[in-house]
Amino acid sequence: MTLSIEVLVSLVAALGLGTIIGAFFQYRFQYQKEVRNAAFELKSKRYLAIIMEMLTVLHFDKHGTRFSKAYRPDLLSKDDFLEELKAELLNGIVFANDRAIRSLSTFIAHQDSRSYLQALLSIRKDLWGKRTSISQSTLEMLV
Repeated sequence: MTLSIEVLVSLVAALGLGTIIGAFFQYRFQYQKEVRNAAFELKSKRYLAIIMEMLTVLHFDKHGTRFSKAYRPDLLSKDDFLEELKAELLNGIVFANDRAIRSLSTFIAHQDSRSYLQALLSIRKDLWGKRTSISQSTLEMLV
């Protein structure tokens, strides 16, 4: 009888410890998932702003601030947008992958449709992590 009581006590202790360990790992998993989701949301918002800022720089002579008035009324000139893109590049060091940083830097230096499209593809790759068969020629209608 004492053996069965010892086994029962051990079993109850093990189940309690297992529950605590299981709860701990579930909490860690949920916390990491929330951090990843928050990081993705922030990255998505930053990249969407960057894309619109690049588009404004690319077509400033034609459209002015039409693409950006709603979300950045404080930026009034092409130089304002370039300075903002430089700040985004600096901030991007924290969240963007190397390819996206290089392509944004190239766009800032050249401000042409080719570097814009390359930046779009780099941003897409960074956000979704997927290979793409979309080429720059497919996206040329955007610029």
